[in-house]
Amino acid sequence: MKSKFLIWTLLSMATIGFSVQQDNSYGFVGGMSAFNYSIKHSSGLVDESESTGLGLYVGVFGERYLSSSWVFSPGIYLSQKGGKTASSTGHASYLETSALLRYYFFDKPRWRSYLGFGGAFGVLLSAEDMTNSGLATDQFSSFNKNELSAQLGLGFEFPFADETGMQVGLTYSRGLTSYLDPTKVSGDKGTWNGFYAFVALRLKPEKGESSAQDRAYDYLRSKKGEL
Repeated sequence: MKSKFLIWTLLSMATIGFSVQQDNSYGFVGGMSAFNYSIKHSSGLVDESESTGLGLYVGVFGERYLSSSWVFSPGIYLSQKGGKTASSTGHASYLETSALLRYYFFDKPRWRSYLGFGGAFGVLLSAEDMTNSGLATDQFSSFNKNELSAQLGLGFEFPFADETGMQVGLTYSRGLTSYLDPTKVSGDKGTWNGFYAFVALRLKPEKGESSAQDRAYDYLRSKKGEL
């Protein structure tokens, strides 16, 4: 478990480092998660959380520009997921690495927007169930140690300095694999689904002379009156 955790973290950091080169960018994310869960019992009965569980969503990301409109964005995040029933609150924490492909469909002088789609792989850090009376139960052994999810996002960026911008976004995430280990819970399977709402600071490494592609892109924008 520890070796897999370390290897995956190093690979994710290497991917972000690869994306953060001259003419690309990186950033820091802070936000909240809002999730529900659904449990399908071996009997066929389905239970769903009655209300949303809130948690933290923080991490780092990189951006590698494939063109002026398409951006590949890997990231590493601490993600908390959970849900509430009438009697208890369940939540779990993951180290999650994601890979999103973003398409910027509006690019204005003061703001731009994107749609993103991709997936995420999570390594379980902790899992707990707490009753309304305050009794906590460690659920780590009954959870799968890895989780795979699909993600779809919408975001906006507002530049406020040269090569620097603030992003605000909303990402929908739905589990593709069971977060419960069926062998430990009598064949039951569970999935997460919810949203991440975040604010990000995007930075760009210092660079020397702009590339021919950058100069051409700036020229086209100036012809449109955007600069």
